[in-house]
Amino acid sequence: MKIPFLPFTRYSTYREYRYCHLFLIGSLLLGSPPYAHSEYLGENTWIPNGEAVPNQVIVKLKSQIQAADITALQGELQVSAVIDNFSFIGAEVWQINGMDSLTAAAVYKNDPRLEYIEPDYLVSAAALPNDSSFSKLWGMHNTGQTGGKTDADIDAPEAWDLATGGNTIIAVIDTGVDYTHPDLKENMWVNTKEIAGNGKDDDRNGYVDDVYGYNFVSNTGDPKDDQSHGTHCAGTIAGRGNNGNGVAGVNWQAKIMALKFLSATGGGSMSGAIAALQYAVKMGAKLSSNSWGCTNCFSQALSDAIKVAGNSGHLFVAAAGNHGKDNDGSQISYPSSYDLDNIVAVAASDHTDNLASFSGYGLKSVDLAAPGVDIYSTLPGNKYGSYSGTSMATPHVSGVAGLLWSAKSSLTFKEIKQCLLSGVDKIPAFSNLMVSGGRLNAYNALKCATGGGGGGGGGKQAPAAVLDVIPWFGLCLTLDGSKSTDPDGSIVSYSMVFENKLTSGEEVPANPDSLDIQTAQVSEELSSLAAPGAIMTVCFIKPGTYQIKLTVTDNDGLTGSIMRSISFTLPKLSESVAGGISVNNNEYAAQASLKLLTDKVDVSGEITVKSEHVGQLADIVVFADVTVPGIEGIIHFMLGETDATFPILEAWDEDLSHLIPFKNGVTLEAIQPVPIYKNVFYYPGTVKVYLGYRLADGTLVSSAGEGGVPIDIIVLE
Repeated sequence: MKIPFLPFTRYSTYREYRYCHLFLIGSLLLGSPPYAHSEYLGENTWIPNGEAVPNQVIVKLKSQIQAADITALQGELQVSAVIDNFSFIGAEVWQINGMDSLTAAAVYKNDPRLEYIEPDYLVSAAALPNDSSFSKLWGMHNTGQTGGKTDADIDAPEAWDLATGGNTIIAVIDTGVDYTHPDLKENMWVNTKEIAGNGKDDDRNGYVDDVYGYNFVSNTGDPKDDQSHGTHCAGTIAGRGNNGNGVAGVNWQAKIMALKFLSATGGGSMSGAIAALQYAVKMGAKLSSNSWGCTNCFSQALSDAIKVAGNSGHLFVAAAGNHGKDNDGSQISYPSSYDLDNIVAVAASDHTDNLASFSGYGLKSVDLAAPGVDIYSTLPGNKYGSYSGTSMATPHVSGVAGLLWSAKSSLTFKEIKQCLLSGVDKIPAFSNLMVSGGRLNAYNALKCATGGGGGGGGGKQAPAAVLDVIPWFGLCLTLDGSKSTDPDGSIVSYSMVFENKLTSGEEVPANPDSLDIQTAQVSEELSSLAAPGAIMTVCFIKPGTYQIKLTVTDNDGLTGSIMRSISFTLPKLSESVAGGISVNNNEYAAQASLKLLTDKVDVSGEITVKSEHVGQLADIVVFADVTVPGIEGIIHFMLGETDATFPILEAWDEDLSHLIPFKNGVTLEAIQPVPIYKNVFYYPGTVKVYLGYRLADGTLVSSAGEGGVPIDIIVLE
């Protein structure tokens, strides 16, 4: 039954009998199944002059094209298969037999049935393998140990005095990643909604067994690296720091999403890259590291894909190429040279702060340089080695971008890019070779991003962390760190992390309101949940004891922490307790004759999207007003997206511009489904749920106001 929201919504209910708790966030469906891409078995060199996959084209049809015209066009091109469908840019990959791809693109360039048709260009990894035994990370900290110039580095140790990273998801779009490597395995992104190896698409995102990412070469859920290039890049981005083993990446704790589209030979296609980027955006990666490309291979489809990713706030870091040419001239390297504001194009510098001989450059098209010669990092099979290339420079920048986002999650990609470029060490020789005229400096970029200063604190005092725990209702509580203080500065960031889940026994205590601090044994790890600010509200789905750690960082880079162990209990309900749930004026009002907690519902919504917004990327928002017996006033909250076991409810100040996304980067459909909540309700009261979406330009369309009707959920005693 449709609810007359303006401009949306619909709900559905489903009864199950299982004991659980309020506000376990549901997952969204994330698109159609992927298809395998053509594998290019070529040399591991920079692909020149627009070489393409034979008999394969990327096409975008006119929006008003008739079915008969599509049939006729496919007949002319002798299309034998539609290999892939990129819904987020409205393009498809066709296998054709009537002519080769370059000829087809030329012949049909101005066909009125098409927005565009282009070859599926070949790309390659931007690395030059080097068997050197060099094992010092001069790019992080250069003391002249390799015969180079002292401090010709990114000032990583100075940056690490301020921050060492966090849970920012960084997609490595490459040859895959060895996710079992001891220096990488703890920093791999994990799709917690997918069950490994069961052959099912558990999270219904269109990809089977995509636990660590996806393999677009073999069309499987295993993105393990069979070439070494992607693993090497991943180690520079996020080799586990301070673990007494191997190397330290720029970002010690980032989450690497492994997306393999380059084959064992280091080659791949534009269509594979687009598929990987589409996955990265849909699955929540804030930035991607792209150490690959080709020369004179402009692709409108890839340009559109990167632009659409930018509309979702995604930063695309790209290698400037290994052709040693001016990207502003006749030998243009892509994707780094697209004129898009969410691209950071990276050249390679050496240990003397000179431009590497192989590196692409360009005063208009290349943004900055980073270390890219004899870079030591991780290799598959628990190994390490040195490679050179703009491929090796790119992950330095990707790692720093992730470091900035982990330090201040509210930054936009434009702010991240601005800090990367404004924070460079100016190199006179680079002044006419790239936009910034300098080489990456992690410390300066981090100071720019946080507004803080000072490497080691200069003898200043560390901040004191204070964590208040405020029961909310049911198994929900508010964690308030706002009373934390800094004696000689200011606190610039707060991080709340659930580190362990503790057991508290099998029996459920009778007192529903107890909040006891107790000691117990660790039984399993919890997913880390980072709070964006000083205050966070969180709900749990079962009783137990949990450890919560608050860490505050001040403007001098100094930190203070406090740990709390918090025990949750549920009431015992007698068999005489009766209750039920009413949704939208008793349209679902089945009574639970014995126990309120056995009544389970599935509440979901539908947004009727404005016609002019269909097909655009948007963030879905979910917010609600709650009234609870015995609690004065209305509680306002918003649901934020999370892959963690326990959903985060953020306190909300009723300012629509402050709403955080419930789901990032959704391509809007005419009727947009929004699974909201599938569980039981623990506490009596009324919940008024509102839905909305925010476009890339900031426009918010919601069911609040304008005569909109909320989903009313009434939990009865």
